[in-house]
Amino acid sequence: MSVAVAIDALKEKAAEFGSTPYLVTVGADGRAHVVSVRAIVDAPHLRVSAGRTSRANAGMNPSATLLWPAPAGEPYSLIVDGEVDLDDADDGELVIRPTRAVLHRVADASIDLPNCVPVENGQS
Repeated sequence: MSVAVAIDALKEKAAEFGSTPYLVTVGADGRAHVVSVRAIVDAPHLRVSAGRTSRANAGMNPSATLLWPAPAGEPYSLIVDGEVDLDDADDGELVIRPTRAVLHRVADASIDLPNCVPVENGQS
């Protein structure tokens, strides 16, 4: 089920994590393909640089995930799931419509923190 993601909150959170997340796509053989990309939040989408394999995978399976690792010493990484819109993409990028965005607690963070925190308007 798709859940609307608060794009303003996502833009703010992504800016905190930087412009180079990892893009995860899945190939026809079911294997994950993970690459570092440049990402821009261009409401209501995310635009990411993408190579030949990432674009081919998105053509077969439009689901994609972006992962911003936790900054040094911080307790959460940012994970954004979405659907690739191939109609809006060009040869060097993919356009992703976010469907879910969470802050996910990293393995060595305090267990007193929540595991996952949805990215919503008003999220700090």
